[in-house]
Amino acid sequence: MREMVRRGVVDDTDEDVQADQIRRLLEIENLGDDPPYLSHVSAKRTMVGSKLTRAQNAWVALGRQRAREIEAAEYDVKRFKDFAEGLPRQIHHPEDFNDLPGHFAEVGVRLVHIPAFPGGRIDGVSLGLDSAPIIVLSGRGKRIDRVLFALLHECAHVVLGHWQRGMVQVHEGGLVGDKKTEDAVNRLAQSWILPNGLRPTAGFTVAGIELLASQNGVSPAVMIGQLQHMGIIPWASQVSRDLPTVEEAIMTWS
Repeated sequence: MREMVRRGVVDDTDEDVQADQIRRLLEIENLGDDPPYLSHVSAKRTMVGSKLTRAQNAWVALGRQRAREIEAAEYDVKRFKDFAEGLPRQIHHPEDFNDLPGHFAEVGVRLVHIPAFPGGRIDGVSLGLDSAPIIVLSGRGKRIDRVLFALLHECAHVVLGHWQRGMVQVHEGGLVGDKKTEDAVNRLAQSWILPNGLRPTAGFTVAGIELLASQNGVSPAVMIGQLQHMGIIPWASQVSRDLPTVEEAIMTWS
């Protein structure tokens, strides 16, 4: 609640007023209820098999609130798929993030940034709002390769239609994510970065990484991120030091 007050989401007033504001934000009648849209959330987060925390629920709700303020064209499945596939070759520098919400809106997807709550541990989410998909990013990780992959991950959920039927479903013990679904989503997102797979033709020196990046039309930072995720180069490799961050760029979306 302190964080919600700090962000100006709820007033620093009496508890009854705050409770009413929270109910309206979460679209619920009673504070103990789960938000009605929660079973249709496809979220990229650290602990996939755990129930969304109160902070994560609030974060998703704020994303929905912000998305309602954005005008977007009618969602076009084919145009969005083509757009998503081309994103890795369009994003090379932090400033390339600046105009993304407008480009997403042109193909019917509302893209917003809501900074993560302390301890929120959530990178992005995709879900439906008013019969169209929205994507919310937290910017966690900050590095251009990490935020871009979080975005591509959510784009893949949208392309696969998960925003309509949900990847996270209500079960007896809470909310659980389906590993097969997540693996398929990650493979699709990775295929947009490396459409021909990884066929290195040089050693993984800086020059070798730049060559691989050039062959795939992506930035060296994105290639470094992929090689690290594949375990080909270590997370502590010197080549990943001082990679650009996109924090300032995505803050312009709000």
